[in-house]
Amino acid sequence: MLIGRYVLIGLTLSSLGACSSMAHMPQAVTLDPGASIVVLPTINNTETPLAGERMDDLANSLLPVLGLTSAVQTPAEDTSRLPDGSPHDRWHQEQALAWSKQQHVRFALAISLMEWRYKVGLDGEPAVGMNVSILDVDSGHILWSGSAARSGWGRQAVSSLALDELHSLLRHAITVNSAAVGTTQDSTPSSVKP
Repeated sequence: MLIGRYVLIGLTLSSLGACSSMAHMPQAVTLDPGASIVVLPTINNTETPLAGERMDDLANSLLPVLGLTSAVQTPAEDTSRLPDGSPHDRWHQEQALAWSKQQHVRFALAISLMEWRYKVGLDGEPAVGMNVSILDVDSGHILWSGSAARSGWGRQAVSSLALDELHSLLRHAITVNSAAVGTTQDSTPSSVKP
């Protein structure tokens, strides 16, 4: 009986270790598998260097998992043209959006990273927070938008946590028109499956 109480207390306390919150628009954007989509350079509002580039890599790897086969890569960034005093990441995102318009890319995935770090403490719990938008490149209109924040467990990698949260947001954001290919795909990567 006493062991049962300790197990119950332990399970209760361990469930308090990881917290998550998410808010997003209810209607997903329906895309054909061959729809052209570009991942714009992530705006890194964190104190972690290169966190935006890591998020770009995660996003580019998730688009084919979701069933989108025509993801477009933006060209390498040219920092020599950066106007004095302008926010570096925002300027690169605007340049990539202009380039995407010239290339007749239909959709863009824009990410703003708010948190990418390990919390201070014995276990150093990872924490990640992001805003994600699907844009119509021609008009610039936001078709879908959502935000997620989550802290994980002491031995979990920030990148793993970010992958899970980004994948969850993108599953709410994008519905792939399976009638265009005649099959429905399982879009859950192995790290996310129960």
